[in-house]
Amino acid sequence: AIVFLKETLHTEDRKESPFSGMGKRFAAVLRDRIYIGLLILSVAQTVSLFAYLNIVPFLFRESGYGLSVGEFAFWFSFNSVMSVTSHKICRYSASVDLVRATRRWFRYIWQWLRPRSLTVES
Repeated sequence: AIVFLKETLHTEDRKESPFSGMGKRFAAVLRDRIYIGLLILSVAQTVSLFAYLNIVPFLFRESGYGLSVGEFAFWFSFNSVMSVTSHKICRYSASVDLVRATRRWFRYIWQWLRPRSLTVES
């Protein structure tokens, strides 16, 4: 690739050392309070997720509830699906008028759960 690709930056526009201004740019990023706050929240979220993933099998299988592998897999996956579903519902509810969203949601559920005719038409 080095042989076939031409450099697009002119020689006179190139810097001597690409690392010369990196310290200043890095310091500017670290002085940004919003970035630091988001960074701390992201680290806390990642740590709590891995703590949850490491502790839950011990709690549900070995110490507390004594679930089998299959039961644990079912409840763990059920918890994950419900977490994602509730997140989607809450996000949708926050972006739309709550009354209209609730009516639409119940209408969708009713269409899905309503009794269907068991007769076969010929």
